[in-house]
Amino acid sequence: APAQAVVVGNPHYDGMRARYSSTKGSARVLFLSDGVRFEHFLTLARELKGIIGPAFDVAVRPHPMERTSVVKTLGVRSDGVEIDASVDLYGQLAGAYAVVGEVCTALFEAIGLSERVFSLSNPVTKFYFPECPFVQISSAGELADQLRGGSAGRYDATFPALFWAGGWRVNYA
Repeated sequence: APAQAVVVGNPHYDGMRARYSSTKGSARVLFLSDGVRFEHFLTLARELKGIIGPAFDVAVRPHPMERTSVVKTLGVRSDGVEIDASVDLYGQLAGAYAVVGEVCTALFEAIGLSERVFSLSNPVTKFYFPECPFVQISSAGELADQLRGGSAGRYDATFPALFWAGGWRVNYA
């Protein structure tokens, strides 16, 4: 279109970060399903739970388009792994110590809400982001190692500025 783009920013994201800024300190790892392969994410979550034991609570959040069928089929718990049926994405992201998924919008929204964010290293991620901005993991064992030590997956306050313009009120005006 013969028009000039005006970058506004993300007012909803800014509002959710402000609303949930004090929700920290959880020992919960939240896997985000992609809407197609819930069983894959559930398997990874079960494997992680088997490796780390009671050190972390582990949950899988079905994609909204699969949430109803997953909960109807499996309920809200499966082999020690919670199935997160909440409709409040931001509250769940903020309540998680770490968020894991394929590259999706919710991973970007987890920045600044959860303490650590990881992406699965797989063909889907490589296709969409050949140079993925997130620390990638390829197995539950690798994720367990990352969670036990180091600071991988932590992003400082400047990281969101790589994706969203700041000052949305001024930009919008």
